[in-house]
Amino acid sequence: MRRTFLAGYILTCTNYESGDPVNVTRLEGPTASPVDLFQLFQDYLNYRKAERLDGADAQQTLIVDAINPEHGRCVYGSVMYGIYGVNTNLVNRQTNEIAHRRSREESDEWPYYYQMYSPADKHRAVLVLQRTGNIGIRTALWDDFIAFILGKIVNTKIEISPTALREMLPDFLDRGRVTEVRFIKESTVAAPAESQLEQSHDALSQQVASQNGTPTNRRGPREYSAEIVHSISPKGGWFYRMTTAIKSWIETADSAPQGLVSFIGGESYDRAEVEVELGGRKKLIRVGRPNESRAWEDITESVAFGDDGHPVLTSIHALASNYASQMATRL
Repeated sequence: MRRTFLAGYILTCTNYESGDPVNVTRLEGPTASPVDLFQLFQDYLNYRKAERLDGADAQQTLIVDAINPEHGRCVYGSVMYGIYGVNTNLVNRQTNEIAHRRSREESDEWPYYYQMYSPADKHRAVLVLQRTGNIGIRTALWDDFIAFILGKIVNTKIEISPTALREMLPDFLDRGRVTEVRFIKESTVAAPAESQLEQSHDALSQQVASQNGTPTNRRGPREYSAEIVHSISPKGGWFYRMTTAIKSWIETADSAPQGLVSFIGGESYDRAEVEVELGGRKKLIRVGRPNESRAWEDITESVAFGDDGHPVLTSIHALASNYASQMATRL
């Protein structure tokens, strides 16, 4: 089965001129009546359910397959998303024969889950989308939604941003437990002189391996990047003090882990990784590498798959609702 993820996003509404936050239920419209972001999204879903998007420039198709409103300003369902523009073979792996030759006009559409939760008293909303492998629908869905609402709101900016795991870490700490903290320092191991390279190769490899290093291919003198790791597993009263320190460190918005150095003797490290166990599953938050800290929840082992090989809607919805509630605490 393909790895399946839930990707979390925060939608933020602000006044286009002043930058001040705007309540999601009171967006400025072309008339005197305020516009509701949640209603706009539902209108878009109904529109896209009736008419398939054919994005010729991006060579993609998208149509809403299911819309399920829930109490409390929540709506979820699935969209069918695919790409076209290339000829491909569909091969029967059992017979090793070509079962179908897909033309450039045929779009291979897969189902993707979505959920929006928009509390009425906030200027932000939560959007959860499914990713399958390295493919998701964020760009296609959001660009299509923005095109749909043009002219329906004025002087209002709606921004979408991925939720960082670091932002959700305080909630993880409150409901889970820290199992390990790793402090990491980058270093460079230089190769010996050319005349000594052959006889020193084995020793150098052992040195790099002992430091969790990996060889770097580059021109000129060869160097090896390495990571020196200081790992700590919480015990006793130390657990409470470390958890408190991590929360304080997060609030400073400092990517470097210097706020925690008192626990490890005051040395300088480049970044840290916090492993948290929550609900029987472990989450790894890489602080100091924001591009690797997006809140993508791997649900492959938790979600139920149907006979068609895709996640069952009710199963993925249960997981996504829990995920959305975690995100909502940070609105």
